[in-house]
Amino acid sequence: MKHLLKIQIRRLSLGERMKLELIAALLHKPSTLLLDEPTIGLDLISQIKIQEFLKYYNETNQTTIMLTSHNMKDIESTCKRAIVINDGCIVYDGELAKINSVAGENKIIRIKSGARVTDEVYARYAGAVKTDDYSFEFRIAKKDIRAAVDSIMSEIDVADFNVEDIPLEEGIKKLYNKNDAQ
Repeated sequence: MKHLLKIQIRRLSLGERMKLELIAALLHKPSTLLLDEPTIGLDLISQIKIQEFLKYYNETNQTTIMLTSHNMKDIESTCKRAIVINDGCIVYDGELAKINSVAGENKIIRIKSGARVTDEVYARYAGAVKTDDYSFEFRIAKKDIRAAVDSIMSEIDVADFNVEDIPLEEGIKKLYNKNDAQ
């Protein structure tokens, strides 16, 4: 970043300004660091490096980092705890990894078959979405995963199989909707 020190701030790109602002915020080794959208304007590689650096900085300096961001990758890669606020009210305060379990008990199953999947086969799985002739995905309650896996393995030539959490964005959206309904 030395090459940027003699350039007027208004002549820097947004990404360069964001990096320099982070450096300035850390000069005095604060015990608490407040960051708002720390990776806005950064390319993908710089975003990843900032996310990794923040995690490292937190672990090595025991600095509390409070981060607000619309970029879920910033949050997922940096934070262990989340506070979700909707209309000024805290709707969730706890482990980031548990947001989806509070918001709903669903997972996503993604199947890629070694052979063409017939409409009859994929129609057996409620809400299944065919992504191509060989692949489909569907959402399922955690409690029903075992039965679904057994069924899939017995009737489909499975080339690839994934069980994933619903995206963090969906869990947060459910928290917002749950709060709005009350």
